[in-house]
Amino acid sequence: MTNYKRILVALDLSLMDRSIINYVSFLSKWIEPDKIYFIHAKDSPEITGMMEGLDLDLILPNDNELIQELKEEVEQFFDISDEIDIEYAIKSNSPATEILDFASSKNIDLLIVGKKQELKGKGIAAQQIVRRIPCSVIFIPEKPKMRLNEIFVCNDFSNFAKLAMGEAIMLAQINADVTIFCEHVFHIPDKKYRPDMSTAAFKQLMLDHSTKKYNECISEIDTKDAHITPLFTPDNDWPLVQVIKDMAHRKHVDLIIIGSKGKSTESTIFIGTTAEKMTRIDFGCPLLIVKKKEDEFNFANIMKAGSDL
Repeated sequence: MTNYKRILVALDLSLMDRSIINYVSFLSKWIEPDKIYFIHAKDSPEITGMMEGLDLDLILPNDNELIQELKEEVEQFFDISDEIDIEYAIKSNSPATEILDFASSKNIDLLIVGKKQELKGKGIAAQQIVRRIPCSVIFIPEKPKMRLNEIFVCNDFSNFAKLAMGEAIMLAQINADVTIFCEHVFHIPDKKYRPDMSTAAFKQLMLDHSTKKYNECISEIDTKDAHITPLFTPDNDWPLVQVIKDMAHRKHVDLIIIGSKGKSTESTIFIGTTAEKMTRIDFGCPLLIVKKKEDEFNFANIMKAGSDL
């Protein structure tokens, strides 16, 4: 995570902002960004009933007032360092459009958004954004733990999983107390394929295969002597994201990392099915979706990709 030098933080001026800003302050001590942008995309109010014909400028805060509100929030909940350049922005279109546009124009490395469960407010249209944005995205829950001792990596032995492992290993270099749990979830084939084999024998066969694949995968990564604990879990016909959530809770993890598809032809942006499903789950800890960011990306092509999804 040491390459996240330009960070974009999306706020909606709700109570959720406190959790986000607190975590950004905590995370900044680890990744040492050069610049942080705090952005708020204001919604246009619905004009109904008694409000028809009313001059909304008389009742709605202007951009300068909103900037001041953002500054007061950040100054209250962020341990500001002189080494970090902070900038504020107010935008008027839909949050998804504005965040994607801003990320493009500022060449953002990491987007930070909140994930609401119980707090009031619309929140940011994060699922729309994460499908299109080419940089990494971290989702912050309402009550994140301010620690990074147990990190959970989803491993399907792909290059994207290796990317996620790389992020976890870099964090382990900052904190020697970090333990990386690297989970691979495998499926036990139906006995109809080999009726002569017991379920236990099938399970052992898949476990041996997963272990072999893990050893091949980890041999291609410079682990830098990080403390890595591999986990091999049968899905028992449960949805993959539920198996991941259960194991993450059992290990009391502080951060979940999953690698995602990044940039493809014509700058279209996609994330994998599993990563997308995970954005909808409350894990009780931050979720980092890692993308291999290109140095430059084209906003028009990103929006075109989104319209094709």
